[in-house]
Amino acid sequence: MLEQPLDEETPVAQLRSALHGDNDQQRMDAIRLLRRAGDGALKLVLTDLQDSMRTVRSTAAWELGMIGAPAAIDGLVKAMADTHEDVRVNAAWALGHIHDSRAVPALASALADDPVADVRQAAAAALGRIAHASGLPALRGALRDEDWLVREAAAEAIGAAGFTDGVEALEDALTDGSKRVRKAAAAALRRIHQQADSED
Repeated sequence: MLEQPLDEETPVAQLRSALHGDNDQQRMDAIRLLRRAGDGALKLVLTDLQDSMRTVRSTAAWELGMIGAPAAIDGLVKAMADTHEDVRVNAAWALGHIHDSRAVPALASALADDPVADVRQAAAAALGRIAHASGLPALRGALRDEDWLVREAAAEAIGAAGFTDGVEALEDALTDGSKRVRKAAAAALRRIHQQADSED
């Protein structure tokens, strides 16, 4: 059975459902149409960030990242303080995909202080995607995190952001006890040096 094409007349609920489907074209169409739908559609998703069910809040955070609306920043920043880790993970992921420097303080705080490693890892990745210099101190600090997955994510984020001021911290990470972290640090250093060479 052929799926119905999505257009401006498609209800918001159906567009949101399409975000979770297997059809790549429908997902892309849904993202485009939800962005075009404006404040009405966004408010519906933002409202779900306040839902009593954590699965609804978590799904809403992920959807806001897919939509990529800067107007969702405040709601997602608040979601970084949610009591459930999966909501915080998806909120961090979403903030990274929206690429807005207003999210840096909340992500840096989560990277430093969240008790759950998965959240810290997601926050590191998001800071790398946003690539704002104010996120570098938190990423440098995360290279000393107790969890190697967080240290690896921090190294990858510094490299992805091209933070030349992070080179010394990455060089220190070359002696990390985890092979994965050492490998990530080496790759990040290569990426930063290659970027610097290309700009010369």
